Amino acid sequence: MEQAKKAQLSRDEIIRVATHEFSDYGYENASINRICRDGNISKGRLYHYFRDKPDIFVGCFERHYQFAAEYMNNFEANSELTLKENLLLFFKTWQSFWQKHPFAIRLIVEAKVLPPSLQKERIATVRYTELQKITDILNSIIKQYIDDERTQALLVKMIWVIIEYLGLSVGGTEVDPKKDFQTLLDSQRVRFEEIIDVVMFGVMPR
Repeated sequence: MEQAKKAQLSRDEIIRVATHEFSDYGYENASINRICRDGNISKGRLYHYFRDKPDIFVGCFERHYQFAAEYMNNFEANSELTLKENLLLFFKTWQSFWQKHPFAIRLIVEAKVLPPSLQKERIATVRYTELQKITDILNSIIKQYIDDERTQALLVKMIWVIIEYLGLSVGGTEVDPKKDFQTLLDSQRVRFEEIIDVVMFGVMPR
């Protein structure tokens, strides 16, 4: 067990350095030599855990989605709030994870928009597996307010579409975590609430 823990810590350190590399240079221009140099990592150690650059890229992608699922697992809906208020709280919690891991954002967006050609299927599988865990949490919130299962499932899908849209359109690949990241988050939150209002209440005045 102790050996496995040390191995995971060693692998996570490579992922930490590599994530910064992919954030700074993008996938195409990222360099294994720089990863080794900046992290003081021997190539032997790196290749013990990863086959090549695409494998490192997907490893970073997978690990951050695992971290996100673990982080969101601590979210609990407040029964005294409305469904909309809990959805806003859910989104704010989701944002707070990425606020703690800003250098992973460009990597995540690039993996969705322009993934390494031979890794598309693997990336899709990782996303589905980890997001399903978060989807279960989201679904448990909605079930407290909506009884119809079809409506529950539809709303869950729509919320993920909204989150995907905001991640790509309000920030996208031009996200620079070194600049005013809070402004980006605030803009996403305002847009999320606007779209949720339309989804839940329609376009007619209330």
